[in-house]
Amino acid sequence: MDRKTIIREYKSTPRPMGVYQIKNRINGKVLIGSSKNLPGILNRFRSELKLGSCRNIALQKEWKQFGSDAFEFKELEVLKPLDDPSEDLKILEELWTEKLSPYDDKGYNNKSKPVAYRDREEPHSSPLPHHAAYGSVLRDSADARQKSNPGERKAE
Repeated sequence: MDRKTIIREYKSTPRPMGVYQIKNRINGKVLIGSSKNLPGILNRFRSELKLGSCRNIALQKEWKQFGSDAFEFKELEVLKPLDDPSEDLKILEELWTEKLSPYDDKGYNNKSKPVAYRDREEPHSSPLPHHAAYGSVLRDSADARQKSNPGERKAE
């Protein structure tokens, strides 16, 4: 098999999707989330934690404090490939979150944000979704350019 065929087959193979858990074995805290690509999201968390760039500040702090050996990455439930698994993933994540209640002293999830860390395929409302402050700077900058070039059509 040539390289292009192997790559094409890899890309067309459905990824395991479902609900995952990252558990601190020392204090029992957990992070619950769901993804359309379980291996991908768990790999992303491992990489971000190792590099010190995880967006979950509490998790990153404890990773630094306890070390990588203190954490366990686990797939809690895997779904069979579906056309659009978004709703099923959301329900499964909510069920696991309700069951394990990973809030405050028991975990890293945020009660005001029901989804811990979801990979998104839909377009984002902000140019930089994880950096809202930068988004407002970019919008202000675009507005200033529009005022200086009144003949230029503003992008919607």
